[in-house]
Amino acid sequence: MTTLQLSLGEHQDSVIGREQLRALRRDAELCREDTFTLGILYQREIDNGDRAIGNLVREWHRAERACRAFREHTRNLTPEVGER
Repeated sequence: MTTLQLSLGEHQDSVIGREQLRALRRDAELCREDTFTLGILYQREIDNGDRAIGNLVREWHRAERACRAFREHTRNLTPEVGER
């Protein structure tokens, strides 16, 4: 579950980073400054976000498998209603 939370946090960081870079780009354009480097950083944040989503999907499936295994394990430990 920790890795799942880390992936969510990394994706959120990427989203916030992109918002900040868009704001910086608008300001730079108003001042007629070069925005090439901001574009490179923006693409890096897109890549980071995509990687985090990939990790998130893998970890989500892993958590689902663990939950199913736990439910199956506890079902085998609990006697049926008629067996008590």
